[in-house]
Amino acid sequence: MNGIANNGTTVGQGFSFDFNQSWFKQGSDLDYFMDTPAGLNGSDTFATGVNDFADVVGYHQRGWLAKKIEAGEGTGDSGEVKPTFTPILFPGTQQGSTFPFGINDVRGLVGTYFDSTGKQHGFLAK
Repeated sequence: MNGIANNGTTVGQGFSFDFNQSWFKQGSDLDYFMDTPAGLNGSDTFATGVNDFADVVGYHQRGWLAKKIEAGEGTGDSGEVKPTFTPILFPGTQQGSTFPFGINDVRGLVGTYFDSTGKQHGFLAK
């Protein structure tokens, strides 16, 4: 487990089929992110933070935000709603250098990024 919201929703990753796959757990519902951000299939996905509104942050080969993850299939839903991944990239950096680790209820993001010299920095994004 990598992240927990105040309401008990948790996120993390599990190793399956030779890859780390992110998961999201809310109540008795457990979802694995089988569909990773577009163009990045076939490698590891890490969910690192979650808030009370089921917004999840993490990284694959780049940082991402998935807003309002659907939970509760089996309660009358017609089907699973797959998450939409929004890329997160600190300004002036390249893909693969931004790693969000946490998100709060007003969607403030914290994490790290690497500059062009390889030096690591922290960030807070609103």
